[in-house]
Amino acid sequence: MNLDGKQQLEGQPEQIWDLLQDPETLAAIMPGCEELIQEGEDQYKGVIKAKIGPVSSTYNAGFKIEDKIPPSSYRLLVEGQGPGGFVNGDVKIELEGNEEGTMLHYSGTAKVGGKIASIGQRLVESGAKLIIKQGFKALRKEVSKKVSEA
Repeated sequence: MNLDGKQQLEGQPEQIWDLLQDPETLAAIMPGCEELIQEGEDQYKGVIKAKIGPVSSTYNAGFKIEDKIPPSSYRLLVEGQGPGGFVNGDVKIELEGNEEGTMLHYSGTAKVGGKIASIGQRLVESGAKLIIKQGFKALRKEVSKKVSEA
């Protein structure tokens, strides 16, 4: 499944970058995140509860940030495993300053298997889009707090 899109955010790329590197912020903006622990530089493990269609599951997930070019881009690698199956993702995040603040571009792929894949590609894609939408709503809230503090 391809994951591509963009979101306009208030705040400068440096502010967005700092938020996207902060474990507390990451936990707050990840829908269903029950736990996120930093294991090393740019490496995290967490517990994510997700529901897509009729499949609800808790996933043990690993997150790794690579190819960092502060404050403009990085790659996010995700691996998750649980009773509902598995999820693997590789997404490039790019931050571009503009007159309104920062445009965040994301592009990459995700693979799912197990029970979650059995519900059908269309339902998985619509569920993924909903989770992404919820994540960006939470990110906007965190950005708004940081911008008002600055």
